[in-house]
Amino acid sequence: MISGTNLTEQFRDQFNPLLIGQIMPWSSSDFTVIRMPLSSECMKDGFECGLKRIESIFEKFMEHGSRILLFLKSVLQVTLSTWDEGSPQLCQDYSIYIDSSYAIKRNPFSEKKWRKFQISRLFSSSNAAIKLNVIDVNMYQGGNRAVDRWLIVLSLGSGQTRNMALDRYVGKLASC
Repeated sequence: MISGTNLTEQFRDQFNPLLIGQIMPWSSSDFTVIRMPLSSECMKDGFECGLKRIESIFEKFMEHGSRILLFLKSVLQVTLSTWDEGSPQLCQDYSIYIDSSYAIKRNPFSEKKWRKFQISRLFSSSNAAIKLNVIDVNMYQGGNRAVDRWLIVLSLGSGQTRNMALDRYVGKLASC
């Protein structure tokens, strides 16, 4: 990603505050670093308002991080870290990850089948499942560790059940 380019030299003001190019964990090509604030728009009403906006973004992600990570197929880990200007040590505020052995299990079904299952849930279809996967999402926040356990299910014949439910609904309307 960055190695082999002159980006760190060309945009020194952007990369030096992140210590990119030095011996830091995110200096490898496996990491994508997003620098906050995301845009100058965050700071237009002043520094304090900008910090509140950034905190709001962090809190929103942390509240739904486990669920969000399940649907990000190519993302294994998200870490939110901060550090004070001039300090070489960063502070890890929050981290959420899925073990790489679970990565393929997040969505092993085709998109079409996955949509059918979600629609069939709305119509209380049969519960015949053809695939079940249990996935643990690990979270660290403020020195505390938690695990969210998710059950992902693909149901059999869900598209046909949906059609039958729609037919029954239309039939009831016609007889009135």
